[in-house]
Amino acid sequence: MTDEPGARVARRYAAVDPGSVRVGLAVADEDGTFALPRAAVSGAGSPAEVATRIGEALADVAPTAIVIGLPLGLDGSEGTAAKKAKRLARAIRDTLGVKVILADERLTTAQATRGLAELGVRGRDARARVDSASAAVLLQSVLDRRKSRAWRPENEPRSPERSPSPKRPQHADARPEKPKSTPPRSPDGSGSHD
Repeated sequence: MTDEPGARVARRYAAVDPGSVRVGLAVADEDGTFALPRAAVSGAGSPAEVATRIGEALADVAPTAIVIGLPLGLDGSEGTAAKKAKRLARAIRDTLGVKVILADERLTTAQATRGLAELGVRGRDARARVDSASAAVLLQSVLDRRKSRAWRPENEPRSPERSPSPKRPQHADARPEKPKSTPPRSPDGSGSHD
């Protein structure tokens, strides 16, 4: 990163896995390569109160963009939890003044739980860590996408006042894109059942 006029400023990412009991947090390393879980914060209170706690917990990192997990149904539908996540995303954007990106978080908790189990973390200890582990899984997927050839500058997060285009990470006021489904495969793995 440089202070020269017109120089590109490195983006520092963090992620939030919203929950009513705990809100999981993760941050990217300085190179934007690895997602690291942080201690979760309480999910109790208004979205603005939770956003303030998140800001305090991430103050030492000073992220320029925060990825918020959007808990969609397996069919891509938005329920109560997704609406709460969007309210929290708006509160984070307004309170912290950072770019906010909504990202589909389906199955991140299952993946995080499996990862913790593989490390021998189970029971009460796993429940205390799974929210931040889920945030790290979510953030790592964004970091990997950024580093892949598929990531181009036009796919960088945009400010909330602009409308997102398909295949781009989403903002607090945007509708999530539906996941692409793959055609069913026959038992022998050759394609469709026709």
